[in-house]
Amino acid sequence: MYNFDIEIAIFAAVINNPKHIGTLRDILQPEYFRWELFQDAWREVVNIHEAGLSLDGIILGDALDKIGKLKDFCIPGHSHIYGRSAISLIRDYNPSQNAAPSYANLIIDDYAKRQLLIYSGEVASQAINGGRKAFDIIADMQTKMAKLNTFSGMAEKHSYDIRSAVENASNATKNAVLDVKTLDSGINDLDEIIAIQKGELITIAAPTSQGKTAFLATIVLNSAHQGKRWLVFSLEGGHIPFTQRLIAQASGIETWRIMRGRILPSENNKYEQAIEDLKSLSIQIIDIPSIKIGEIKTQSRKKEYDCICVDYIQLAQPNKKNERRDLDIGEVTSGLKCLAMELNIPVIQLAQLNRTVESRAERKPGLYDLKESSSIENDSDTVIFIYRPDKLNVNAVKFIVAKHRNGRTGECDAVFLPGTMRFENAITKEIYYNGRDVE
Repeated sequence: MYNFDIEIAIFAAVINNPKHIGTLRDILQPEYFRWELFQDAWREVVNIHEAGLSLDGIILGDALDKIGKLKDFCIPGHSHIYGRSAISLIRDYNPSQNAAPSYANLIIDDYAKRQLLIYSGEVASQAINGGRKAFDIIADMQTKMAKLNTFSGMAEKHSYDIRSAVENASNATKNAVLDVKTLDSGINDLDEIIAIQKGELITIAAPTSQGKTAFLATIVLNSAHQGKRWLVFSLEGGHIPFTQRLIAQASGIETWRIMRGRILPSENNKYEQAIEDLKSLSIQIIDIPSIKIGEIKTQSRKKEYDCICVDYIQLAQPNKKNERRDLDIGEVTSGLKCLAMELNIPVIQLAQLNRTVESRAERKPGLYDLKESSSIENDSDTVIFIYRPDKLNVNAVKFIVAKHRNGRTGECDAVFLPGTMRFENAITKEIYYNGRDVE
């Protein structure tokens, strides 16, 4: 599970051609090296690069000398050669320069195998001793395996030379010109502002009972009709109420009547058509209560999805409880952001706002109203608030884009149809005072 020749080849590659460091530093961590002295050396290579200095054998030797590791530095198989002489021996090593990323992936693969051996030993020990429940052992192993899966086999997939990076960026611009969207919410004015991209974490936030789940259902239904494949973690109400919302939006029949079985005979055709329509869409729903972020990642990797969403973030759990609730939330949000980047798809998380927003004279929400953790704001690429400016008019809604890492912020109007719990473009519906949906 280790190959010292490969580890030596990495150092030879960066000493002979320092341009490799910029790519390799994002792939390799010091602990991935088997030889402890190489862990120290790689840490110093990265420090030298980040300080803006050129790398050569002399500068690397000086860096190791400053931390007291130069006199001990040697190479396996040449243990009689220490210090700067050992570095010179590495410099004289002549690996293929084009193979540096492949060397890095081999080092990562060896590290993953060593970790698997450690984990398997831990599982065997805990199972034999019987002190912990099987569920807890499995949960811990899922978390550790998820971390391994994040980089093992993923480094090559997420490593780009400048040629391919430029081509990908250029294609993204061309698609934008052609109005090819990663995800379309169906609210045109909102889509014009946010233009959701792959790898983004989008937060939709509002106080309780202000339409977060309804808006999510609107997005899921609109985009699924465009061929998008969805994985929905419905943690609040479960899969049945969420699916009934989809049926209501697809059929135009009021949600409460669908939930209570009060469908009129004249509506049977619309109802059945909506059922068949939904069956043709690619929507997977998971409603495990208090699901842990490790399990969310595991389920998300099982199939290819175009979009993933969690309803809602405060109901998901960290893999292991922290001392503070904000740290729990932070682990979940950072995990979802990493998942979005790993799978290169947008991930949507719903978030509950503090109740204090409703008690203020100015009820307009802001980023400071995000409940329980600043990590929700920090990890999100986009934060959208659902705001009802007029308490007496349940139909009038504003979407407030309060944070947008890759574009502009702003507000736009929309319409909420309480009968079917659906959101529509502001100009496409007439609204009656009793809240019934009318074309």
